[in-house]
Amino acid sequence: MRPQKINDDELIKSIFQSIRSKGYDGVSIRDLEQCSGLKKASLYHRFPNGKIEMTQKVLTYVRAWLDQNVLSVLKDQNMEVEERLEKTLESIRLFYNNGEYTCLFKALSLENSYSIFDKELEQGMNHWLTAWEVFGMDKGFTSDVSKEKALQVMIKIQGALTVAKVMKKNEVFIQALKEIAQLYD
Repeated sequence: MRPQKINDDELIKSIFQSIRSKGYDGVSIRDLEQCSGLKKASLYHRFPNGKIEMTQKVLTYVRAWLDQNVLSVLKDQNMEVEERLEKTLESIRLFYNNGEYTCLFKALSLENSYSIFDKELEQGMNHWLTAWEVFGMDKGFTSDVSKEKALQVMIKIQGALTVAKVMKKNEVFIQALKEIAQLYD
């Protein structure tokens, strides 16, 4: 058997970037060939169920990265809350490249792709909200206040990503991260 041109992790990262930038509905197999450096036959050999399977692998990769670098940090009671917040916001900044990258929630929330991935997206959003709720309660807020703050965090992140992209002003995203920190003062 011939060695793979690209390892699985690098392949998923390149597919992720392509889906993230064009959306599930907008990315073509040709785009995926170009970003991965693989031919169509090789892509289908590795992902027999095509674009759906590729996107599911991307969702698994993203969830694992976010669980490790964002969500578990928010809930880690072995760290001081201020350190947790600082590390979390830095990871979010890196993950979205200072607001340059589109969120996968947005890339997969158009009508056609949403009907395919709605459960995964809802579950992902709920994981984010739960982690921020836990953090809020660890910070000393009531359950209701923690839930409201968690929702505000998600609105700030998602809104800032959209505004930063449309206006070509990444500082909007950086400002939103600062405002999230202020929510927990």
